[in-house]
Amino acid sequence: MRDGTDECGISGTRMEFLGHSFYMFLDSESDRHGVLYVRGDGNYGLIQPKTV
Repeated sequence: MRDGTDECGISGTRMEFLGHSFYMFLDSESDRHGVLYVRGDGNYGLIQPKTV
């Protein structure tokens, strides 16, 4: 993701629309998966695999 704001914002909107607490996506720049999720405090968290 470029800076994370555009794609995470879109993913967050999709996640809320679907009523899920997480959203798995494919990062178009790195070609790797990521998971956006709602944290216990109501904010969003992002999980991305390490680069090897």
